[in-house]
Amino acid sequence: MCKKRPYTLLITLSTFISLIAVTEFYSYYALKNMHEKPHDFLVISQLSAIFLILGCVVIIYIIWKFFSDLINCNSKDVTGIHNKKALENKFSEIAQRSDTMNVGMIMYDLNNFKHINDTYGHERGDKMIKDFTCCLSKIIIDGSFLARFGGDEFIIIQENATPELLKNMSLKLFRIVEDFNNCTDLKISYAEGYDVSYRNHYFLIEDLLNEVDKKMYRDKVYKKKITGDQQQQYDDKNDLGIEMFSEHMLASEIFSYIQSNTENNKLALVISDISNFHYFNNAFGYSVGNNVLKTIDHEIIGAPYVIFTHHLHSDVFASLLDITGYDENTLTSKIIWNNKKIINQVSSQNHVCRFMINSGIYIMESNYVAPEVMISNANAARRQAKLNNLHVCCYNNDLRESESREAKILLSFQDALKNDCFKIYFQPKVNASTGEICSAETLVRWLDNGKPVWSPDEFIPLLERTGYIVELDYLVYEKCFNFISKNKVMQQNDINFSLNVSPAHIHAPQEFIERVMTLAERYSIDLSRIIFEITESAFIHQKEQLNEMIDILHENNIRISMDDFGSGYSSLQRLGDINFDEVKIDKQFFRNGITDNTKIILHEIIDMLKKLNKTIVCEGVEEEEVVNFLRKEGCDEMQGFLFYKPMNEQEFTSVFSENYDEAAS
Repeated sequence: MCKKRPYTLLITLSTFISLIAVTEFYSYYALKNMHEKPHDFLVISQLSAIFLILGCVVIIYIIWKFFSDLINCNSKDVTGIHNKKALENKFSEIAQRSDTMNVGMIMYDLNNFKHINDTYGHERGDKMIKDFTCCLSKIIIDGSFLARFGGDEFIIIQENATPELLKNMSLKLFRIVEDFNNCTDLKISYAEGYDVSYRNHYFLIEDLLNEVDKKMYRDKVYKKKITGDQQQQYDDKNDLGIEMFSEHMLASEIFSYIQSNTENNKLALVISDISNFHYFNNAFGYSVGNNVLKTIDHEIIGAPYVIFTHHLHSDVFASLLDITGYDENTLTSKIIWNNKKIINQVSSQNHVCRFMINSGIYIMESNYVAPEVMISNANAARRQAKLNNLHVCCYNNDLRESESREAKILLSFQDALKNDCFKIYFQPKVNASTGEICSAETLVRWLDNGKPVWSPDEFIPLLERTGYIVELDYLVYEKCFNFISKNKVMQQNDINFSLNVSPAHIHAPQEFIERVMTLAERYSIDLSRIIFEITESAFIHQKEQLNEMIDILHENNIRISMDDFGSGYSSLQRLGDINFDEVKIDKQFFRNGITDNTKIILHEIIDMLKKLNKTIVCEGVEEEEVVNFLRKEGCDEMQGFLFYKPMNEQEFTSVFSENYDEAAS
């Protein structure tokens, strides 16, 4: 198309010159006869002027278009998408950014393309390239950069990407290509690899490219293995003899069944897994673990309402069910009963301890629900099933609203950071003996124009799961240090401040130490006034890494508090293993006041901690009876609504000043 541009320009210029010549001829004729026909002269003069103006506009546009297309031709492939040079420029532009957060990449390579060229000729090969390019063009969205960088290799660079977004794009292409293959004798087969750079999974652009290339190569090897001499055959078996399906394949089979479901039977998708299955291999050996999977596969397939079952990976199974005539409660009861039957069968045959099966159910609402949505919803229900006693959960409006809420939180988080929507609050702790404020816990609130947007219970657990909590933690530390350094009242008193440390920091202890020390130096903070609160679960599950971090913090006079002590973990065996300074007894002990049994337990815990020379803090204190008991037992500090609620910087300064003045007087 670019080669034709000079001829187009030449023809346009010739036409324009001819038009001007004709116009000038009639202008000359009108001028010659001006005295006889003055009206004709006026009309022709006006038309000549109009033609000249329009001609100039047209020629300027044609020239601009010519050079614009010429530039584009240098960055476009013959298929109309970006070429290798444009891709290199894109890589260079990304490499110059301050970070590659949320940059995603999908790489494609056509399978057996050389065989196509050699067997059917280059013309058919070129047609396949154009057909595949057309398929790829149908999945691009805002922020997509599609390029061809080799004979049969393509790449999509996606801005604002998430793993879920790339997964959906991948599944969409799978369906598009499958539809295309149903209408052609020369079918398209491709290998694919994708990944995203995000918090705790960060890549520089070159590393991201290498990672995606490795995944694409593995996919190519895998597809060659499962296809043999024929394309797109899904009959590969793993060493268990159980059919292995990817989610791509599962989505395809669900889609095919829905298309053939002419009777409109009511369908449901169930995805199940085994709680802590990795312990089976460790405890009983791989042969027993494999037998467990075989038994589960056989038992699920044998259920009368099961249309098909596939082993996705590890210990995860997916089943499409015909639930015509069943309501949600009946279906849930049947799944619970069947899971118990499988558990009993497996336990008796393999002589293993009892275990739990977690099942997530998605009841199909209409034939227009995309298979990938069904899979996503069933997986969301499966994750929720792990948290309830029945270990079975049906996807419902509550889960849908929860997912929607989580999506809104994550999508708005970065903007909230930029717009300074996160504010620090302080909840004072009082000396158990005197009742005076002796320290404060630093908290964070998400506000917009002074009003709460999300509660901490909503956004903090989600940010911890996704890794975004790291960014928020450092923001809270900086705001707290800034408050201490600029507030004269805080500078004049030795009040201590406690800060929460997410377990995510323990995976990168050196970075955590360096950033904390940098902030402390910037704001001239006396680190002996800082206490880092780390949850009890982190002490239990990440002992070695945590001890390394604590040793370095102690070298810099920072104290460590075990937060949420007694919240459900067997922490007594760890008390002598970890070098913490303070224990914060969980508020659950005081949720319903304080009973005689609770007094006995707390008496022993406090006595033991005092013998270990630990500072003892009790949170969630809301009744005078609890206060009197804790004072008697020798608790050091107390925190709760009975004393003070969380307050902003100004309120805290005012309350502390009043408390300090009263104590001084």
